[in-house]
Amino acid sequence: MTPLALAGALAALTTLVPQGADPIQAAREALLGGLAHLNAPGTPGRVVACGPSAFPLLTYERDGYGCSVMAGAAGPNDERILACGTLGLFDPHLDGERALINALDWLSDGLSKARAKKIEVVGSEELVSRLRGLQFNVLPHERFEGRRKLAVIVGGIFGQAVEAEALTRFLEDGGRLLVVGCAWGEDSLNPHESIAIHSELNRVLAQHGLAFTSGYLHADTGSFDVELGARGTARIEADLWRAVDRLESAPESLTEAEGNSLAAAMARASLDLHASAPLKQRLARFLDDRASLWERGDRDPLSRDLIDRLCVPLLNARIEASEPDEVDPIPGHWKFPGVPDPGVARIRRERVRIKDSWAGWHSTGLWIPAGMETNITVSAIPQGALLRIGSHSDQLYHHPKWKRWPTASRTVPITSKTTRLASGLGGLLYLEAPHGLDQEIKLSASNAIRAPRLRAGARGSEVQAFKKTLLEYPPDALAPWVELEGSNIIMTLPLDAVRNCDDPMGVIHYWDRTWEAHTKLLGRPIATRPERAVFDVQISAGWLHSGYPIMGHLPTAYAVVDLDLMRELGDWGMFHELGHNSQEPEWTSSNMVEVTCNLFSMHAMEVMTGMPLDEYITKDPTWSRLMTSWLPDFRERFAAGRASFDEIRKHPFEMLTPLIQLQQEFGWEPFTEFFLEHRAAKLGQDPRSIGSPTDGDPRDKDQAVRDQWAERFSHIVGQDVSHFLASCAWPISPDVHTRLARLPKFAP
Repeated sequence: MTPLALAGALAALTTLVPQGADPIQAAREALLGGLAHLNAPGTPGRVVACGPSAFPLLTYERDGYGCSVMAGAAGPNDERILACGTLGLFDPHLDGERALINALDWLSDGLSKARAKKIEVVGSEELVSRLRGLQFNVLPHERFEGRRKLAVIVGGIFGQAVEAEALTRFLEDGGRLLVVGCAWGEDSLNPHESIAIHSELNRVLAQHGLAFTSGYLHADTGSFDVELGARGTARIEADLWRAVDRLESAPESLTEAEGNSLAAAMARASLDLHASAPLKQRLARFLDDRASLWERGDRDPLSRDLIDRLCVPLLNARIEASEPDEVDPIPGHWKFPGVPDPGVARIRRERVRIKDSWAGWHSTGLWIPAGMETNITVSAIPQGALLRIGSHSDQLYHHPKWKRWPTASRTVPITSKTTRLASGLGGLLYLEAPHGLDQEIKLSASNAIRAPRLRAGARGSEVQAFKKTLLEYPPDALAPWVELEGSNIIMTLPLDAVRNCDDPMGVIHYWDRTWEAHTKLLGRPIATRPERAVFDVQISAGWLHSGYPIMGHLPTAYAVVDLDLMRELGDWGMFHELGHNSQEPEWTSSNMVEVTCNLFSMHAMEVMTGMPLDEYITKDPTWSRLMTSWLPDFRERFAAGRASFDEIRKHPFEMLTPLIQLQQEFGWEPFTEFFLEHRAAKLGQDPRSIGSPTDGDPRDKDQAVRDQWAERFSHIVGQDVSHFLASCAWPISPDVHTRLARLPKFAP
């Protein structure tokens, strides 16, 4: 926006406030006045203020940098926009009703009384009803038409509900807009589409300095503290436009912490903003300067220099928008994911048959070199299918230091039987089928390199050929990554980790049996597709983390193929992450996410090492201390009023100890029955007519989960364990004790 346009934008606000007052501060006071706490169900989406007339309203820290959940903008043509990452902010609970009234008052200020009461609503029947209750004349639409001066759009980040031309015209004519969106949620439902490229709503909003970005913000308490969120807007990354002002004028004034948080926030915006967004065009000047330095090797794009860090996601976004023949290798790709020797013969056309029908990633056994265009042909186009180069989608933009390029894979939708594709990093090629396959797919790819892979059920001759390939060819004559594909778990491993493995088929069997141990405890199959695990020089969080695929650091790759080590000691970390992939919300409260997964870790340690759980606890110093001294002492202190739930609610091992005590007394079978009961209740077949904890008010879910651990488990074992759990500081509702009064009390 030009200085003249900016002056006009601010003038639009100054007409509403006393002369000399800060118009943005006045807008904040109008929107947040009288609010203390706002509801925050689920995981709200992110909003960014990225223009000269935009301003953040509520900003909270996430991944080390401030993320806004509400932001506003006022423009030179009297347009006003308020963008929110969750409709829950206006929930009637807490101060949501007042927040809604504040929002509509601010948006409609300056309109005639008649126009201020007429409102168009798209995407929310519930809001239509509420606004009518507030005496608004509501015009509900399935598609935005802009027929009134005041409008509300809920959702519509993707899809046909919003057309850029209509929304642009509405705002240019002085329209007032409340828009609510959750980009990460809609993004997950639209795997074929990019927020930056395909969201018409986001493209228009960005011209006014606002945008929805992917990622999410946890509100641990289920609500937002408005005062805290308002204070968070002072963080440098809360207002990206003015942050760039400072970056251009006085970069030396930024502290290291400010630089790290700004880089993380700017990365997210760079990836999700449309190329026409004023902020993105402004940042492009930095990239043009740095790209040539990277290409010559005069600078390292993975350095901690702030300009380098800002330019990496810009280059990534540029690659995503480029034609395959315009994609160059990314600097540093030879370090990770690696590269075969340039002299290795590329396959002109390799044909692969994909027979498995499950939904997920299907390996092809092919490696696509960095910057190399490949033409991929499929015999049929599965619903929603994509092609993926790269073995995971873990991103590192929030980290202050990068050991590899922060985006590790690229996907493109399959819209025709032949697809042109290239990746700046290169990597293994996958067919991604979110809805599964209803027929065998024949796939062929050009310019690929064969990657070693071994599958469950391979004949002895195939195993020997696999081992011979790894040993006889020099490492740079092969793709640098290998896959061991079990029926239940597929592991993507660096070539070096598998090269000296004596029994790769034994490794496949070991991890298949680990998943079978988890399913045995749960009492049923957990998923219809194999789980995946991949190892990396750097991952987004922790030493390992769950997901599809499970991510781990490289040293774990060498451990998981060491069968002697695994049979003796197991791998708590891998068991734990597989446990996360086994969890269900019906028996996992918000403070038990790192707790119930460890039931599966404990069970797998017993099954896979052959060591009984009581023996394992005795030998492990941590568990021995917790069970023999800490738990009795804690119960004693709690009974005397010298300990509380707050002491353990954020400590997973301490939270788990009561459940281990129950296991030691009753074995594993009651846990399996407990999980099966929850499954039946979810399907409407509850044998005890207690209901599912997820059926009620989401704000009461945590208490309902704890109560059902007490009530269901008691009925299963025939003893009242509610008093025992309560003595361990688990908050249990009094009526649970009453309902269990006829059972004998469990007294360890």
